[in-house]
Parts: sequence; structure tokens; C-alpha cells
Amino acid sequence: MFHGDQQHRGVSTHVFPGASTAHALTLKWKMWRSTATGTAIFIASPAVSGASGDQVIFAGDLAGTEHAYSLATGTQVFTFNAGTTIFSSSAIVRGMVFFGLLDGNVHALG
Repeated sequence: MFHGDQQHRGVSTHVFPGASTAHALTLKWKMWRSTATGTAIFIASPAVSGASGDQVIFAGDLAGTEHAYSLATGTQVFTFNAGTTIFSSSAIVRGMVFFGLLDGNVHALG
């Protein structure tokens, strides 16, 4: 979450890896193929949203598909075909997902 929380206060209650715990990080899942396009090349940072235990990660790909995956399992839960390359990171505000396209448009999903 940018600046820690929805209000951008710069503080988060989540526990992040630190110097004493970073050595224990392991791969939980990875996404290398999109079921919507057959391939996925992500060039922007993903965004995470949702209540604890029900979080999703949003990311758009070069093929023009906005994806949402379960943060816990990596299972794809949503796709939206924007029609052209998604060139920006997803932003989430008040239940809406925003992303910019290579053609200069911005889409808002809600």
C-alpha cells in the first residue's frame, strides 16, 4: 500500500521482513502465464487491495489485460481486456481500480 494505508499516513500495522527475518523469505507463488492471453509480460508494479484474508493483487500486462490474483494462493480471480497495452501500475481508491494505457487513456474499473 502506497504510504502505508488508504489515508497515506506512512504507517502500516503489517509486519514486514526486517534484517532479522529476511533470510527466511521463500517463494509462495509466481505468475508467469495468463489464462486470458496465453502469456503475460508485466512491466509495472502490482497493487494489493482487500481486507486481511481476502486480499487480491492487481497487475496489467503488455497484451492489455488487467489481472487480479488471490494474494494467498496466486489463483486468478478476475481479468479485464482493455484492448491495448497497460503501461502503468494499478491504483486502487474507494473500491475502484485505475490504470493507464499506452494509447493515453485511463480506465477505471468499479
